Amino acid sequence: MAKETEIKLRASAATLDALRAHPLLKKRCKDGWQRHELSNCYYDTDTRDLAHAKVALRVRRDGERFIQTLKSRGQSLAGLSERNEWEWPLADATLDTALFDDSCWPAELADLDLRRLQPVFDTDFVRDAAEIAWGRGKARTIIEVALDQGEVRAGDQREAIAEVELELRQGEPAALLELAEQLAAEFPLMPCDISKAERGYRLHDAASYTLYLSAPELDAETPLDEAVARLYGHLLAGSQRLAEQYRWNGHWRLLVDWVHQLIDLRALLGSLGQAAPRATSRDLRQTLDELLADWRPLAA
Repeated sequence: MAKETEIKLRASAATLDALRAHPLLKKRCKDGWQRHELSNCYYDTDTRDLAHAKVALRVRRDGERFIQTLKSRGQSLAGLSERNEWEWPLADATLDTALFDDSCWPAELADLDLRRLQPVFDTDFVRDAAEIAWGRGKARTIIEVALDQGEVRAGDQREAIAEVELELRQGEPAALLELAEQLAAEFPLMPCDISKAERGYRLHDAASYTLYLSAPELDAETPLDEAVARLYGHLLAGSQRLAEQYRWNGHWRLLVDWVHQLIDLRALLGSLGQAAPRATSRDLRQTLDELLADWRPLAA
């Protein structure tokens, strides 16, 4: 088992082209860019038991190699996600359920009849990947930068893929945030909490797609800093999902809800007073004010 820690950033095809030649990545690249053509088939039951358990199961073809991957329920915020991941080499593209045991298969799916698993959707994309060394004092940090471009397919439905994945190979997760921040200062990159698998499910059955997140559980015993962190994470993740869904279908109600989420974020930061570092709180409030300047009438 490995722990996958990564940041996913939505991009454009033009941005991906520019990133390949960017000096920040070029001078830190160990062995140059490696291109992979990846074909992936995702499996689930007809009642979406794996999706409900936040589990992703796929068989990937990478050149002449076939790899079966199981990803468990994880944590995700602002594009940064952490999940447990298991991989097995296969002789061909046939799903092998005999590889699953109690060490990897989720307990809530223990009674699932694995014969019900079937192909649900596919993702096909070209990945340009490079490992870069990222300096953090004396600590050795290696980050894989992957530039993905292709499409998700579910029946006759299609959605384009154009994104950057920054995956931690060695070191501390804070390095991912530092690199993402530097790249976003020059390029139009947007944190994306919606995985390729989630987009596939949305294409396959849009009515079953869960957009709104459950509110965090708080009580009188929850410490103030923890309560603020949970509320902030909930509002930030919700606003990103609304923005992503609006980009996908353009429904005006989503834009209104997104503006309300930003207003709530601004109000939360404004209520902190001296409980948060002054510079951080001021910078975040200023950023939200700029975002809201043109959209405030929609929230009326």
